[in-house]
Amino acid sequence: MNQPVKYCIYKEDGFYIAQCLNVDVSSFGETVEEAIFNIKEALELYFEDADPSAYCKVDEVLIGERVKKWAVQDFMIFQSLAAFSDQCFNALASTK
Repeated sequence: MNQPVKYCIYKEDGFYIAQCLNVDVSSFGETVEEAIFNIKEALELYFEDADPSAYCKVDEVLIGERVKKWAVQDFMIFQSLAAFSDQCFNALASTK
């Protein structure tokens, strides 16, 4: 599959976690570089046998962080992300 993939990387418990946003694949490493290498390898293995309909195109990625109380803007962003997630789920469900 030659579709573009997007992933995010975050640090948790001393490791860098790489999470693909297009399919349910993640990996980790002790460094950012290792996490990137590992997610690319995991995605190659995943796409060898994956059903192409499992791929969900991601056009835009927004990253947010909230330290204080939730605000109306945060809720609106989460509503948009939830709607996008629902669209991906519905698109996958309609292909089965």
